Amino acid sequence: MLHELVRGLREAGYPAVMYDAGQVSKYLRIRSNKTDRNDALGLAEVAKFGLPALSAVHLKSPEIQRVRAILQLRHKLIEQRVASENMVRSLLRMHGGRLPHVGSAVAFERNLVAEVDRLKLEGKIDLEDQLLPLGHVCINQRRAAQALSRALERWAKQNEQCERFREIPGVGVICAVSFFTAIEDPHRFEKPETVGAYFGLTPDIRQSGKSLSRGRISRRGNKLTRTHLRAAAKTVLSSRTKSSAMKEWGARLAARIGTGKAQIAVARKLAITMLAMWKDNTKFRQPNLEVFEAIEIPSA
Repeated sequence: MLHELVRGLREAGYPAVMYDAGQVSKYLRIRSNKTDRNDALGLAEVAKFGLPALSAVHLKSPEIQRVRAILQLRHKLIEQRVASENMVRSLLRMHGGRLPHVGSAVAFERNLVAEVDRLKLEGKIDLEDQLLPLGHVCINQRRAAQALSRALERWAKQNEQCERFREIPGVGVICAVSFFTAIEDPHRFEKPETVGAYFGLTPDIRQSGKSLSRGRISRRGNKLTRTHLRAAAKTVLSSRTKSSAMKEWGARLAARIGTGKAQIAVARKLAITMLAMWKDNTKFRQPNLEVFEAIEIPSA
């Protein structure tokens, strides 16, 4: 595995560096002929000269990689569970049934069995062989994802910085752990404001002469953590959260530029706030509304 190879080289005293494969691939395309020899020469040039246009990849510790794997597995399980439950609901709707959205596996199983029994009794439609096996798949996916969530929560409680992140309105266990493990070393960033670009939450800029255009957000960086930051921003903007300067600022943006762009702006501000807290080793302090007014608003 590449990560183990780099760790082994570093432990042996060699200055091993990891680069983004996509960036290096673009550099290798400069040569007109793509051969193994030319690729090897290109990689040797990158290693020797350390081209400034190529950014080195931060090698995470084994523990952080393990937690990131749990986060990714949980995310995939939730995606598959949602797809499976939508299939169940679709089959029920075809026969006049309905399955409400619930938060627990027990409630989902109870509602599914009750609806199948109702259709069998009232409509003389027997969907037991079709739906109950698929329902069991959904239930197992729910329980597996919940078990992973509990494991992440236990890990977060043992991490002082994640506990501090959770003091920020809208930031829960998953967002705190996701941000912590995506960054790992906050001193990699000279300024907290640069973390927005790191997660692809800043707009693409195209400039040529006097022409300057700002496009949508770049969506570079880790997609999973960007998703978690946007989910936290959505929570901040929802009516269920306590009143705060960030929520009021986000609500004003939503009224002026739309909910999507407002979520992006709040997500970026959450990332900046968490990194600043981390670097300064401080707790969350509720800022005034004026602090947010000068922030540049990215496109969704």
